[in-house]
Amino acid sequence: MSAAPHFHSELPREVSARLRKLYARSDWGRANLVTLNFKDSLPTPGLYEVAKTVLHEHERSILIMIGCVLPEKIHLLMRAGSLAPGRYKRFEEALRDIREATSASVGRALRSTGSIYADRTFIRPIDDEQDLMQIGFRVYKSPIVDELCSDPMRYPHLLLPPAF
Repeated sequence: MSAAPHFHSELPREVSARLRKLYARSDWGRANLVTLNFKDSLPTPGLYEVAKTVLHEHERSILIMIGCVLPEKIHLLMRAGSLAPGRYKRFEEALRDIREATSASVGRALRSTGSIYADRTFIRPIDDEQDLMQIGFRVYKSPIVDELCSDPMRYPHLLLPPAF
């Protein structure tokens, strides 16, 4: 009987190391996978605006471990937490800020108003490092699963902020 496959074995070494490093940070809250669904499929300029705005929020109110903006949704493996010494942002506040900031940014770019998000949000807590690697792998591969590219590292809306 063969051993169970290691899901993170196909992650590029730099992505795997980055996930571990960010997971080890104790100054941020618990890691969660968040999937925010869009009301409508976003065109490329909208995807760009969402990615740019989420990356702008990185380290202000959220710590993005890995993320991917797809036409129908955004996956974020993230933590909410420290804004400055003694100031902490709750997870729910961070999600609200992401929704509001990205909706405003997309609205300006596409000349639309209102939220770009559907009511349904999926949140899954990360239990341990093995879980982190499995979920990180799924987020990493999501542009392939959605048939948007053959190499996730070349997908322009894969979010890999610096690991410090």
